[in-house]
Amino acid sequence: MEEGIVYWRRAFFKSTDDEFQKKYIYNIRHNYGMEGKRADYTPYSCARIITSSQPGTGDHHGCPFRHFSPDNLRRELLANGVNEEEIQEMLQLVTGGHYQVACTKLFELTQLARARQQGKTTMSAGSAETITHPNHYFEQAFNLAS
Repeated sequence: MEEGIVYWRRAFFKSTDDEFQKKYIYNIRHNYGMEGKRADYTPYSCARIITSSQPGTGDHHGCPFRHFSPDNLRRELLANGVNEEEIQEMLQLVTGGHYQVACTKLFELTQLARARQQGKTTMSAGSAETITHPNHYFEQAFNLAS
């Protein structure tokens, strides 16, 4: 939880310490089960995120493959170093409703490829496990970077 507070404090660097304490600390502590009803919240799986309601203006949740427009998704993929041919392949997957397959493809093209270049894995392209949960993506990337 302390690392989460540090992370979010850095993310909200424009807020004063007083604003951050008043607006965000309770919610962070609540999400870790330290405030309120002390519930242990299970993060949503990809399937739940994909089938949930569309994020609205100002929201910061959702699946980029499901909820981004094709132009926004293309920009994001380009920013992640994906070439145009690979982007077209992922956009076709998205058009077919195969959001998790497109996400796994992105993982292979970025995280897995980087690990191979650094000699951290001998896994071949296309061998990443299908991404089924945002935490799964993070854990696989973290393990490859370690």
